[in-house]
Order: sequence, then C-alpha cells, then structure tokens
Amino acid sequence: MATTSPTGAVRASDDDAFQNFLLWAQRYSKVITAIAVALIVGLAAWMFYGRSQAIKHRRAEESLGRAAQSLGSGNIPLAQSDLEKIMTRYSGTPAATQAAFLLAQTYYDEGKAQAGIDRLMKVRDGVGDFFEPSVEALIADGYDLLGKPVEAAKHYQVAAEKTDFEADRSMYRASAARVLQLSGDKAGALKIWTELAADPDNPVAGEARVRLGELTAQPFKQS
Repeated sequence: MATTSPTGAVRASDDDAFQNFLLWAQRYSKVITAIAVALIVGLAAWMFYGRSQAIKHRRAEESLGRAAQSLGSGNIPLAQSDLEKIMTRYSGTPAATQAAFLLAQTYYDEGKAQAGIDRLMKVRDGVGDFFEPSVEALIADGYDLLGKPVEAAKHYQVAAEKTDFEADRSMYRASAARVLQLSGDKAGALKIWTELAADPDNPVAGEARVRLGELTAQPFKQS
C-alpha cells in the first residue's frame, strides 16, 4: 500500500498554493499593473513636489534677503515692489508672511495704515500657528494708527488668545487695554488692567497697577 510522506504532502501543498497564486495573478493582472503604476506615479509626484517646494522656499528666502537689502539701503519703493512680488509669487511660504510684515511696516511708516492692513489680511488665514499672534498684533497696530481703537483692541485680544507664551499674552492684553483706555472705554480697560495687576509675575503688572490708579482716582473737587 502506497503512502505519502509528510514532506511530500507539504511540497504538494506548496505547489498548489503557487499554482493558485499564478492563476490569481493572471486573472487580476490588469488590476495589479494599474496599482503598481499608480504607486510609481504617486511616488514620483511626491518626490517632485517635495523638491519643487524646497526650491520654492529657497528662492523665496533669497528674494526676501534682496528686499531686506533694499530696505536697509533706504530704497523703499524698490523694497515695496520686491515684497509685493514675494507675497504673490511665493504665497504660502514663511518668506511671504515675513514679506507682508515688512511691507505693512513700510506703509505704516508712510502714514498708509490701511494699505499695510490690507497686505496683512492677505496672508492672515494661511500663516500657520507660529505667525498668527504677530499678524494679529500688527493688524491691531494699523487700526490704532487709523484711530480705530475698538478694532485695534479686538485684534490685540485675538493675538493674546493665539500665543503660547504667557509674557506675550500679557503684552498683547496690555496693548488692548491701552487703546481702550485712550478711546474712553473705561470699563473695558479696567477689566483687563485688573486681571493683569492680579498677577505680580507678568511683565506688565507694574503698569497695570499705575493704570488702575489712573482709572479709579477720584477727581479733585474744589470747595
């Protein structure tokens, strides 16, 4: 009586599995080919995108450096033109955000606060978490220059909410309180100064106490 050894049974099983795999591969060859091609194309696209992004960032930084040189030499019109181009050509890069900062400041210095605010608003939504507080604070500076303390205070408060640093948060809130106080919003300013004065460790606690004294001092009445 013929018998099959365990080794022979395993070999037969392996052969059957291999044959089944070949049949499956032949049946779905088009699908397998399509998947392979898609993976290769996807990998190539990812590598190209990564390289193109790196080139874009490098060129943006180089352009920003040239614009900064123009600023340093006092050629403001050329610097403004270059900064505008960086914002448009390299939108979404950190250099474009920094270009907006510099450009806005040049307009503020020229007394064109609204033009500076407009440039900052263009990059505001895509700057990322790191730059958000700075953008909001610089927009607030612009509204302060325009004589719009309510708008300025709102953006200073947003900057305070978005920063991760306690010292910066206190500074932004103090800026909001100052513009509110100057605008005549005593209640709004008093609330912020009171909260800032309650923490002796923050960098504006001393100013907060002075401001509270100004706001709560009783006017002198002549008898």
